[in-house]
Amino acid sequence: MDANLINRERVITLKILIIVILMDLFIFTISLIFVDNERQILEQQNQEYHMDRYGYSWKVHE
Repeated sequence: MDANLINRERVITLKILIIVILMDLFIFTISLIFVDNERQILEQQNQEYHMDRYGYSWKVHE
């Protein structure tokens, strides 16, 4: 294969990888915003709740 073709394929692969990483960071940031909003709502309602590391929360039943 031609050296230019191999380099072009590597550049395309790196661009795709960078796009995927940026999308992942964007989704992670958006999810953190929504988790923080949910936490504030639950605190305003004075409900006891737990939140795991994935941002899922549930009310503690007594």
